[in-house]
Amino acid sequence: MPFVFGIAEFLLVEQMAPERLAAWFLGMAVMFAFAMAMTFETFRSVIFLEESEIPTMRQQASSYVPGAIALVGLLACAAVAHRFGPASPASAAALGVANLGLLGQIAVFRAFWRRDLAEAA
Repeated sequence: MPFVFGIAEFLLVEQMAPERLAAWFLGMAVMFAFAMAMTFETFRSVIFLEESEIPTMRQQASSYVPGAIALVGLLACAAVAHRFGPASPASAAALGVANLGLLGQIAVFRAFWRRDLAEAA
């Protein structure tokens, strides 16, 4: 699967042109959904292998909420870019929102990285 994901990244780079902004957001949403599905499938396999206590359905469903919010946000950005065109202030705002989301993800990854390094020490 990582090979397919890598090819999809190249296709996403190909969409990096102002006139293809809506397609870029849509491609990013598809890649995000694909990555999220692979990640949760991996986590589910690990939980079944390592823990005797299986998480409840409520715990499992709540773990999908942040990813679903990000996915809906990317689809909304694609709709805005398609509706208003790539050169509009609304599309610029959509790009700004997407970048803020990416910065938020970087902050979350950084916090997890620091926590893991602190546990290892």
